[in-house]
Amino acid sequence: MMMPDGTRAFKNTEMWEGAIAICWQFHLDKVEETRNIINRLADGAGYTDTQHICEEKSREGEKKRFQKLIDDGIYGWAVDDNGLTEEEVKKIDPDFSPGWGYSGNRWTKWTADLLLKKNGWQEDEVYWFSIDKNDTLCYQLILKDGDWICYCPRLENVVNVFFNVGEDPSSLPYSSDWEEIEI
Repeated sequence: MMMPDGTRAFKNTEMWEGAIAICWQFHLDKVEETRNIINRLADGAGYTDTQHICEEKSREGEKKRFQKLIDDGIYGWAVDDNGLTEEEVKKIDPDFSPGWGYSGNRWTKWTADLLLKKNGWQEDEVYWFSIDKNDTLCYQLILKDGDWICYCPRLENVVNVFFNVGEDPSSLPYSSDWEEIEI
């Protein structure tokens, strides 16, 4: 399998001695490449059950989806400590009904950005892969453009087989236990 230019490998010297971690950089304009790598590596993990991407979404796609839900009236008002009082909202929206248990809270209109935040997106994150592990667990790989993805099947029972190590591929778990090797 062809890995992207700049791929780096690390060998564990301590806790998981002999484990190899393969790291490559994610770029939004190369989503298909990352998708293919994840699926191919999962297929090749012979001694583990395979893992596959069960869902993926882009920040831009989710933002459009949330805006449509707002436009369709699914989302109206949200609790917001810096928002408006119930009386102030009723002056703007006579149909406002806060529902149960929200008396006395402050309110703001839902925006796509607020919904992104509520649904787990952090600033600058651009792509989200949900990876199915053993048909029992689905874990998230949420990425910023330029983040490094690591594949290390030996760590399966400790951390996810695929995980985000951020801006520096040497930021592996127990980082002092790893040394970079040539590939």
